Amino acid sequence: MSQPRKKILFHENAPWVGGSTVCLSKLLGCLSLDKYEPLVVLAYSDKDIESWLFSGIKTKKVKNRFYNEIIGNSHLNRLLNRLNKKFDIVYRLLLIATSAVFSVAALCYIIKKNKIQIVHANNGLGSNISTIFAASFCRVPCICHVRIIESFNLLQRITRKKVSHFIAISEVVQRNMVLNDISPEVISTIYDGLTDSDLAHEYLPEKLRREYCIADEALLCGMVGMLTRWKGCDVFLTALGSVIKDYPAMIAVVVGDTITAEDLGYKNELLQLVKELGLENNVIFTGFRSDTYDVFSSLDIVVHASVTPEPFGMVLLEAMAASRPVVASKAGGPLEIIEDGVNGLLFEPGDSRQLAHCISRLVQDRQLRMQLGVNARKTVTHKHRMQLTVANIEKIYAEFED
Repeated sequence: MSQPRKKILFHENAPWVGGSTVCLSKLLGCLSLDKYEPLVVLAYSDKDIESWLFSGIKTKKVKNRFYNEIIGNSHLNRLLNRLNKKFDIVYRLLLIATSAVFSVAALCYIIKKNKIQIVHANNGLGSNISTIFAASFCRVPCICHVRIIESFNLLQRITRKKVSHFIAISEVVQRNMVLNDISPEVISTIYDGLTDSDLAHEYLPEKLRREYCIADEALLCGMVGMLTRWKGCDVFLTALGSVIKDYPAMIAVVVGDTITAEDLGYKNELLQLVKELGLENNVIFTGFRSDTYDVFSSLDIVVHASVTPEPFGMVLLEAMAASRPVVASKAGGPLEIIEDGVNGLLFEPGDSRQLAHCISRLVQDRQLRMQLGVNARKTVTHKHRMQLTVANIEKIYAEFED
């Protein structure tokens, strides 16, 4: 007689489609559904997240309507603007506390009603405080899947003690957690990976060229990711400004969009930089695209230019799976994926001259581009499979069997 499936609640708090949501979707796609029954709880209502990433998976939403209604009340906000800053700060703190209580209560209800046996908090500790407290109140083991590099405040230091086990997506994330006084004994470093379906994707390498009427002789060099300052798109464009002087037929493709108002300001800076560098005819901003594998296969060179350490670098794996040569910042996760000169090239973060040199080297040497691409594909195939990732995570689940 088969054993009943273990019920796991996966909590995703990201408000948009990004690395954490995509990786959780891949994890669920490889989870042993004969042993585990997943329930995904979303903190935000996003049709793309639900329909694209979690189609076929049971989902629920925990939105703090009280918080949204208060914070969005224009009359109340105008009143607060007339009052002193101290009162406003107190009000905001009370609002946050009320929001946290609501979230914990709602999650406790879902945990109890659905007889959840393990809570898997996705993304990081700081954004999952309510999730961790809810699991603690319900006396259910909580696994925190840390995908960011963060410094802990007092509340986070209190909360960390209520986590049963941590999963770090890279060694650099694991080291940062240890610096925040989390014992290495409760941390497992498990890399994200690609699924068999990802690796079997039938690429459309001419897609971007046809869509944007790009000449066959033009080399395409691109970045894929959110348009936010720490991703270093300005470094990429500055480097291209130097490269294109010698290779005017090159086209730069920037794939991704803004999330916050600050990001929108950054995008405007990028558009201005393109004008200042005289690259209006050489740079294409595509906005967000879900067909990332076809985008990567359309590019001749892929750049990852983060100016601060990247927690991991799923974009790199996706580009490497398409057998494309990658150039990445020499910090954080990319150092654990790329061997310089073997399956990609590395440059110092923020150094546009060094990045320009790497790109020029690949432009001049087609054989090097091909060889790096072949080795990149082998790296992903042998070392970064989601099936291996999930197998290691399921070993952690097994430690909390009743």
